[in-house]
This record gives sequence, structure tokens and C-alpha cells, in this order.
Amino acid sequence: MTNSVLGTIDGDIVRLDKRPPLPSGCRVELTIQPLDSSKRSRAKVGETIGPAFEVPDEALAPLTDDELRDWGL
Repeated sequence: MTNSVLGTIDGDIVRLDKRPPLPSGCRVELTIQPLDSSKRSRAKVGETIGPAFEVPDEALAPLTDDELRDWGL
């Protein structure tokens, strides 16, 4: 995601990096807001950002003969 320059034209928020045509007599107000660099948008590899996911024991159990037959194995 790229940063854009935002401003207001007659109360409407617009992107000023695209250089919209300005009507005559229009005033542009710019507000600069620093980015919060303390927050990362994505977690690092291996970093837990939520509760741990528990895998039920039944999911790791070996398949029965009927299940193997159903899957064609």
C-alpha cells in the first residue's frame, strides 16, 4: 500500500497526489499526520498474534479400515 497525500476541497477529502483540477477560488487545506511505526501491519514468522489453535486428538488419530476404504486407499 502506498502513501497518498490527502487534503480537503470544500469539505471533501481528496487525494492530492493525483493533482485533481481545482475550481477557481477553492482553498486546499493539508493536514500531515505521522505514521505509527510502532505497529507492524503483519506479524513476523512464528509470532503469535491470537489465541493458540488446539488440534483435537481425533484429527491426528490413524484412519480406520472403513475410512481408508471410503477414501479409496
